Amino acid sequence: VDIGQGEKSRPAELTIISPMTARVTLREGKYHEIKRMFARFDLEVIELDRLFFGPVSYQGLKPGEWRRLNASEIDTLLKIAGLEERI
Repeated sequence: VDIGQGEKSRPAELTIISPMTARVTLREGKYHEIKRMFARFDLEVIELDRLFFGPVSYQGLKPGEWRRLNASEIDTLLKIAGLEERI
């Protein structure tokens, strides 16, 4: 999808949940990519919720709660960032 400023969206998976709800899965996103993709079709994003960031998810946490990353999550994030060794 042409998302403006000479950029095209990366491959994404769209699942329609209901007339007002959709799930978009991206492997890597650009600045406001989801909003820009929907705007291309004159659709407005009212609420956006990132469920995962790499291997990290906030599932099971209440609003305002936090948790420490486990060793596996840290290692995977460092690998994704190109930093093989833990600091």
